[in-house]
Amino acid sequence: MEKILTISVAAYNVERYLCKLLDNIIESGRSPKLDVIVVNDGSTDSTSSIAARYADRYPGSIRLIDKEDEGHGSTINRGIREAKGKYFKALDGDDWLDANALAKLVDLLENCDSDLVVCGHKFVYESDGTEREMKMGLKPDVEYNINDAICSLQEMQYHNVYYKTDLLLKNKIKITEFSFYTDLEFVIYPLTHVKTVTGYDIAPYCYRIGVEGQSSSLQGFQKHQKEHRDILQRLLVHYQLHQNDWTKDMKAFHERFIGTFAGVHMKIIFSFPISVKKMREAIGFDDEIRRYPAICRCIKDKTLQVWRRSRMISYIPVCLWYRHRDRARR
Repeated sequence: MEKILTISVAAYNVERYLCKLLDNIIESGRSPKLDVIVVNDGSTDSTSSIAARYADRYPGSIRLIDKEDEGHGSTINRGIREAKGKYFKALDGDDWLDANALAKLVDLLENCDSDLVVCGHKFVYESDGTEREMKMGLKPDVEYNINDAICSLQEMQYHNVYYKTDLLLKNKIKITEFSFYTDLEFVIYPLTHVKTVTGYDIAPYCYRIGVEGQSSSLQGFQKHQKEHRDILQRLLVHYQLHQNDWTKDMKAFHERFIGTFAGVHMKIIFSFPISVKKMREAIGFDDEIRRYPAICRCIKDKTLQVWRRSRMISYIPVCLWYRHRDRARR
């Protein structure tokens, strides 16, 4: 039977979560049409043995690849190389796919031929299990030219995208290894080669919020600040290389996407204890981003806009304000 969807699971020390992820995939009832690759990225817990049990039980649908710890991007790269499905989905090992939504998605993908499919996703909060569904802006079940649709995809994220496997392979898409935040590259790099896109009004991806050590937490951002900066730099290089080939709307999409990421990086700098060193780092980073005026204009946070006008004078008040706001949100 033809495999419709490859699900490449980035698995690093996810013994607490992997059974739920794999059970949901099986419960979808579509496992014969699924190519599930658990890419064990050098886990030191029982992730590999759990995945091996499922691979033994469902040999036509689930595979295990054991490899050394080379980072999140390496699991995506390996998954793309090994993929057998018509479409490709990257999935983090501490998240999961809703079984009913996955079943609907596979049925839809079977008759779809777009380069890119976008769906909604759910934020699921670890503290109390509450869910918040995020929808995509496209009219469902309609195939668009990517340039006609891009303005409606402002919130497109890693959780939303299902790329055609042939597109990834033909264009030799490769994600940075040994780094965090590479999910942003997986959204952006293939997009340059997309001609058609279809949206579906379902939300298969369930993104777990509040996991200890999560890279999107404040502590995670601080710990991995260098990787965050490196990925931003790579996105800027990608922008410079391709901006003259894009339509006006496609260029604007990338500027908003990178501008949002740059704004987050500024906030990471302000989250550290107040110091002259960090103030100089913030000013140096701002000087670098100002070389891209269109991207600069997409940094919408009003507090950052105030700081960027006065910089040294407002550094301490801005740091204190972000700290106050962070405490208020907890």
